[in-house]
Amino acid sequence: MTTFPSAEVPRNFGYGIGLKFKEKVLEITDKNPSKIENNQTYLVYINVNNLRDSNGDYVLQISNNISIENNEALNLNLKVSYEFDDIV
Repeated sequence: MTTFPSAEVPRNFGYGIGLKFKEKVLEITDKNPSKIENNQTYLVYINVNNLRDSNGDYVLQISNNISIENNEALNLNLKVSYEFDDIV
């Protein structure tokens, strides 16, 4: 098993998508006081940098587009395969 001791976790986990592609006021962080509301769309992700092993350096990002409608989070990427062999 490969270990990645130098991995770094990002300071945010996504952002709202609005009139501008990346709405800083809707960044998903522990310091943002904004509330998630209906009719908002977010790119939600986890990005881990500086993964290293004997074969090289890596970055891993897992993301999804989510829309909030009727107080429910809707996955906008339903037609995208989530099978490991399809995404590697």
